[in-house]
Amino acid sequence: MDLAGAYQEIDKRLSRIDFSLLFRGFHRFPFALYDETRAYFDGAMIDKPAEFLGNTSVALRCFSIL
Repeated sequence: MDLAGAYQEIDKRLSRIDFSLLFRGFHRFPFALYDETRAYFDGAMIDKPAEFLGNTSVALRCFSIL
């Protein structure tokens, strides 16, 4: 499966979860899937930002793609 297909499948599954039932105040955050050179984020394929390293959390406002 390609990045876009995997992203869409994960997005579909996450949309069925009521995160507030897991932990009060918890909610879903944007996510990206990526390989060595590309990232699929918010419906678009982009060049992988250098900040994407393994299982990381990054501040979204630091990216010029937003």
